[in-house]
Amino acid sequence: MPALLSILSYGAAAQWSTIASMGVGPTDGSFSFSLHGKGYAGSGSSGMHFYMYDTTTNTWTLKGNSPGNKLRAFGLGFTANDHGYACCGDSTGANDPTNDLRMYNDSTNTWTQKASFPGVGRDAQFCFVINDTVYVGGGFDGSGGGWNDFYKYNPFTDTWSSLAALPMGAIGFASSFVIGGKGYVCTGQVGTTESQGLWQYSPATNTWATKASLPGIGRQAGFGFALGNYGYVGGGMSGYSTVYNDVWKYNAATNTWSSIAAYPSAYPAWTTNFTIGNTAYIGTGTYFGTTVLYGTDSFKRFRGPVTTGVAETESGQGIVLAPNPASDYVHISGEGINDAAVSLVDMTGRIIRNYGEGIRDLYVGDMPCGLYVVRCVNTTGVFTERLIKR
Repeated sequence: MPALLSILSYGAAAQWSTIASMGVGPTDGSFSFSLHGKGYAGSGSSGMHFYMYDTTTNTWTLKGNSPGNKLRAFGLGFTANDHGYACCGDSTGANDPTNDLRMYNDSTNTWTQKASFPGVGRDAQFCFVINDTVYVGGGFDGSGGGWNDFYKYNPFTDTWSSLAALPMGAIGFASSFVIGGKGYVCTGQVGTTESQGLWQYSPATNTWATKASLPGIGRQAGFGFALGNYGYVGGGMSGYSTVYNDVWKYNAATNTWSSIAAYPSAYPAWTTNFTIGNTAYIGTGTYFGTTVLYGTDSFKRFRGPVTTGVAETESGQGIVLAPNPASDYVHISGEGINDAAVSLVDMTGRIIRNYGEGIRDLYVGDMPCGLYVVRCVNTTGVFTERLIKR
C-alpha cells in the first residue's frame, strides 16, 4: 500500500517521473511547444522528425518532417494565436542558420510559411509569449557572432517590430519564462561569459530590470519554464565540458530563488521543454564524454506542486484518468478505485462533487475550466490524481 502523505505543501508535492521516449534516437537542440493539450517536439541535431506527445496514452506519434524540411537545430518553438510555431535554427547541421517562421495547424497537420524573422538567420535565441505577442532576442549566427537585438511578433497581423537592444548585450542559449505578464531571461552565454544573470522585461513600458541572479553556477543551454506563479531554471552546461542537473525555483513576488529536486537525467544540456496545465515535460539533450557528445531522446515529467488541503498519496500512484485534460467525461481506472468513494476536489481542498462507489466515468462537462484533484478513498488508502478541465 502506498504510504500516505500529510497535507500537501507547495514544496513537498513537486515530483519528477519518467515518461515515454520520443523514439528517434539521440538528439538535442529540438524545438517544442504545446497546443490543445498535446505536446510537440521536432528536429534538433539528428534529423527532421516532428512528433506529438499524448499525455493520456503516454505515447509519441510521428507527424511528419519539421517545417520546410529543414533541420532547425537549436531553433525556437512557441504557441500563439491558437497555433504552434517553429522559427530559425541551424538548417543543415553545418552552421547554416535560417530566419524563416512556420505556423502549425494541428487540425490539418500542416505548416504555413509566415513573415520571416527580421534579423539575420541564427540559432540559440530566447523567446517568450505574453498575451499572444511573441518576444524574440539574442542568438548566434553561423559564423559564431552573437546578437543583442530584440523583436516582437504579432501573430494576428503576421508582422515583426524592432525593440530596443538587449541590456545585457549579446546573449545565446539563455533560459526564459513568463510570470504575471512579464518575461524573464536567465543565464546564457553573455559575450564570452556564462552568466547567472536574471533580467525581467515589462511589455507595458518596454523596459528591462535586473533581478536576483541564479544561485547556481553560471551556464548556458539550460531549460526554463513557468508553472503557476513560479519560474524554474535548471540543467545546462559550461565550458562545453561540464553539465549540470540542479534546478532552481524563482519567486517573482519576493525576487528570491530556492533549490528543488535535481533534474533526473544524465543529459541536461540543450534539452527542450513544453508545459501542459500544471506539468512540464523536459527531454532530449546531451552530456559530454571524453571526446564526443552523447545524446538521448528520453523525456522526464515535472509536476508542479498544488495545495489541496487533503491527505493523499503521491499523484499517479493508484489511479489513472483518461482523457486528461478532459472537457466532458473522464474515465477512471487503476488499483486505487477498488470499492472506492470518488470525489472531485478543488484547489482549496473543498469537495465540490461526490460520485460515490462504482462510478468509472466521471462527468465534468459542467465544471469551470481549471485544475482539480480526483480523490478515491477505500480501505487501503487515499489515492489522487490531478485533472485538467478544459
